[in-house]
Amino acid sequence: MHIVQLANFYGETSGGLRTAMVELASGYVARGHRVTRVVPGADDTSTDDGGVRTISVASPLVPGMGGYRAIRSASLAQEIIEDVRPDVIELSDKTTLAIAADRARRRGAAPVVLMSHERIDAILSQRVPKYFPLAAAADLWNRRLASRVDAVVCASRFAAQEFERIGASNIEVMPLGADLVRWHPGARTGRQSYTATIVMVGRLSAEKHPMLGIETIRELCRRGVTSRLIVAGAGPMLGTLVAASRGLPVEFVGHISDRDRLVQLVADADVALAPCPFETFGLSALEAMAAGTPIVIPTAGALPELAATGAARVVEGTGSQFADAVQAFLSGDRDIQRLVCRDRAEQFSWERAVDRMLKLFVRVSGTMPAATNTAATTRGEVVLV
Repeated sequence: MHIVQLANFYGETSGGLRTAMVELASGYVARGHRVTRVVPGADDTSTDDGGVRTISVASPLVPGMGGYRAIRSASLAQEIIEDVRPDVIELSDKTTLAIAADRARRRGAAPVVLMSHERIDAILSQRVPKYFPLAAAADLWNRRLASRVDAVVCASRFAAQEFERIGASNIEVMPLGADLVRWHPGARTGRQSYTATIVMVGRLSAEKHPMLGIETIRELCRRGVTSRLIVAGAGPMLGTLVAASRGLPVEFVGHISDRDRLVQLVADADVALAPCPFETFGLSALEAMAAGTPIVIPTAGALPELAATGAARVVEGTGSQFADAVQAFLSGDRDIQRLVCRDRAEQFSWERAVDRMLKLFVRVSGTMPAATNTAATTRGEVVLV
């Protein structure tokens, strides 16, 4: 089977969207399938890496998005799709590439499976005035999306709600996973410290609510709790957050591209914060648990669906409530916390997510699943992958 992944807002500092695409593609290739990825870039390039061909389309920067790019021409994207001749299209975009995939699908190119990585109503709530009819606009766009794809994959019940609200009948709820080999409690260095270390990993943009991390450490300091906050991530709010944290024990380490270094940072921490109330799954929270680090999460969004007793505390999204939860974890047994967190994370794996996606692809495309070897059949030809 030849699977084509389409995505905008995909780059070096992308978070869950990029991780999900890379991990799924790796799983597809391991099972004998071909993958072509079409994403925006600074220049037009085509590269092959580990059985995945990546086509980067020269695309402009999107204002206010902290370095993200988007393919502007739906017609160009449509031409690329039809040229590479996929068996199924995995769509991770709700803008120009959704239009391109729909056009290609109607011309008989391939069925389309939409990966709903974000809720339109949640994301836009931070960017439009309060008087804007957000729910109605989101419903209108989602009706169009759902009617123009063969399936909508949502990683959580929260993510599915905006499509259930419009009566869509092609929704598939499929949780994502974590790299349970790389993300592991054994990655910690074991260094002892009298200062409690709190970590927050994620994109520094308004919808992620990173200011809640600053409010939490400020409250902990006010209470006399010896602690520090390490913020790993990049985004348009960096300057605002740095200014707000002056005088506080906060370290900004930027986006960490070295995954092993990031795993070690999280595994060494005493507590992780995941403040975003709009997450449609919460990969960074799941990865923290896989590394044995308990998390504090808000009551809204999909994150409570990942929660388990002893591994996560679900509280209101205020600095005071988050500080209470941090202190509760700090007073607990760290070894037990690691075991409970790891046990919960092991219920989610990329292998399981890949299997579910491939079964869906077979169903919507009518193609036979590939054998787990180095050859895959697509359109009647044997192609080495």
